[in-house]
Amino acid sequence: MRMGRLTQQYAVDQWAKIEGSRLQWARLNKESIRAEKYQGLLDAVHAGDIAKVGTKIVLPPTIYGSPRFYAESFQNATAIVRSFGKPDLFITFTCNPKWVEITSALYEGEHACDRPDLTARVFKMKFDALMDDLIKGQVFGEVRAYTCTIEFQKRGLPHVHILLILSNDCMPNSPEKIDQIVCAEIPNKDKNPVLHSIVTSNNTHGPCGAVNPSSPCMEGGLPPHRLLLRKHCIIMLIRNLDPQNGHCNGTRYIVEKLHSHIIDATVAVDPHKGKRIFIPRIPMVPSDNIYPFSMRRKQFPVKPAFAVTSNKAQGQTLKAVGVYLQEPFFSHGQLYVALSRVGNKDNIKIYAPKDRDFNKLR
Repeated sequence: MRMGRLTQQYAVDQWAKIEGSRLQWARLNKESIRAEKYQGLLDAVHAGDIAKVGTKIVLPPTIYGSPRFYAESFQNATAIVRSFGKPDLFITFTCNPKWVEITSALYEGEHACDRPDLTARVFKMKFDALMDDLIKGQVFGEVRAYTCTIEFQKRGLPHVHILLILSNDCMPNSPEKIDQIVCAEIPNKDKNPVLHSIVTSNNTHGPCGAVNPSSPCMEGGLPPHRLLLRKHCIIMLIRNLDPQNGHCNGTRYIVEKLHSHIIDATVAVDPHKGKRIFIPRIPMVPSDNIYPFSMRRKQFPVKPAFAVTSNKAQGQTLKAVGVYLQEPFFSHGQLYVALSRVGNKDNIKIYAPKDRDFNKLR
């Protein structure tokens, strides 16, 4: 368990073996899951499509990701809403790699992303404790019904989305009740020091830029070593220089003048559109360094921005948007983010190859 990514490879191999065994059981036990009711052979014969006749294997809903699994989950969720009404609270609970239960169990030189088994177990313990507080402890009031789904991020950290349906007496139907549940301010350090420490260490953004190159928002690779720019081309900032004035990671600019040590540019998007900035060369240190030494290079923290991803486009208002759907990449509402950058549907153009069924929009 101390081999870094090889440990993850071992876990993936073992999971593939287990999943293969479950799929083989579904193939050999069709009678147990009542697969005969599908009558794939008779349907093909009656339809006159003999070319598609073959052995039909029906995956039960116990196989995660199968069509019947999603159909069962969807029907269960809709049945809950139909019986108890619309959800009152939407709660997202994310695994924190800095939890003491995780950091204390790591070996020397290990990171939380190297131990998906450890993060998943600790997250399950924390999730069970959270559900006990919500359901049994009634932190937000009496819960009539709930549903949830657990998802995993790219780096292996799990998170859960929870929908709670409260009783009529506990519904947040007034500003006073909402203020008792939702708080958008830093807790008082003297009255609640524990909560103050949690919020300030996990939910606030500290100094970044040249003042603090090790800030999380400064993470990422280096810009191109050979940067070819010209006047009026569009560039994107890949480091936070001055977030308070809108000069942060992902902001796009129009180049006005080029100098040896600075770039004279103006902001290209709202809400700071037209604001002028001089972008200097700053020390750049990649966070994904695989060498035993640190690479440090002083250069412009920009990249050419001929296009922008949906994540980078959040919070920007544009006059026209072109969505490129050559490959499927949408998740977590990214399609909504891409299409909602403009106020008029006539200013949206979508490119989707005709032979790609998964890119068709209805």
